[in-house]
Amino acid sequence: EMDRTGEVPPGTLELLRDHGYLGMRLPAEYGGGGHDLLTYCLALEEFSRAHRVFTLLVGESSGLNPLSIARFGTPEQKRKYVAGLANGTLSGAFALTEPEAGSDAQAIRTRAERRDGGWVLNGRKHFINGGHKADVVVVMAVTDAQKRGRGGITAFLVDRGTPGFATTRVDLTIASDPIKLAELTFEDCHVPDSAVLGEVGAGFKIAMNSLTAGRLGVACACIGAADRLLEMATEWA
Repeated sequence: EMDRTGEVPPGTLELLRDHGYLGMRLPAEYGGGGHDLLTYCLALEEFSRAHRVFTLLVGESSGLNPLSIARFGTPEQKRKYVAGLANGTLSGAFALTEPEAGSDAQAIRTRAERRDGGWVLNGRKHFINGGHKADVVVVMAVTDAQKRGRGGITAFLVDRGTPGFATTRVDLTIASDPIKLAELTFEDCHVPDSAVLGEVGAGFKIAMNSLTAGRLGVACACIGAADRLLEMATEWA
């Protein structure tokens, strides 16, 4: 039904929240479950036996975006975002990948320049999970072209509705239609200094720190799906 409609059934997020699967890895003080990485990965493995979309929903509330804010955010940023991300009332996205920068994250072209007491972002991101509906996006941008991954990339928190920030395309892929992948553009998108996540120049470190756990989560989801497919093939044979 999800593959046919491309929509998550009503009540799914509430069901996941009621059973403690949203915000699993986030601090308990902000409404998270406080679970370790192993517990989180086991949950992803089991959910993927049913459908990939469940692992994406669980990951959205406990993955790259919320974990980055919980680990590197200021007290004000944590209060503003983490509890909402943990209980599903807010949705987040993590915008690193670009058309010319996939695995080589240091090659991103999105820029952020100091201007008018804040920062102005210009660039394009694509293949961003849930980017079309995210309330807050962690955006990686180059702030020093000479340093790049060695202190020249900074992470920013950009709220939906910020002038200059737009969703310009939504892509559908097999098994993730209900989540969708989005192309995001930033054209003279002005954000204040308070939008910087962590320190200026620490964006690449933040990205790699979050992606390490994220890659393990993807691997566990693949294991669960493959295990179930093997069972189905065996039953059919």
